[in-house]
Amino acid sequence: MPLNMQPLSDKFGVAITGVDLSKELDEKLFDEIVDVFVKKQVLVFRDQHIEPQTSGCLQPEVWPARNVV
Repeated sequence: MPLNMQPLSDKFGVAITGVDLSKELDEKLFDEIVDVFVKKQVLVFRDQHIEPQTSGCLQPEVWPARNVV
């Protein structure tokens, strides 16, 4: 599923909807989000309801495993 994105400004930033960050993301979607972050520098994820115990892809141990610094 492609990301649903809206620019936040002409220069940088994007708002992303349709992604549930409380769940683990598949590799392709995760890589797409990282790619957008590298290009746009600021990401806003709308309509998220994340509890500490269900933070899915936001867990610190996920990032080193994906070689993202």
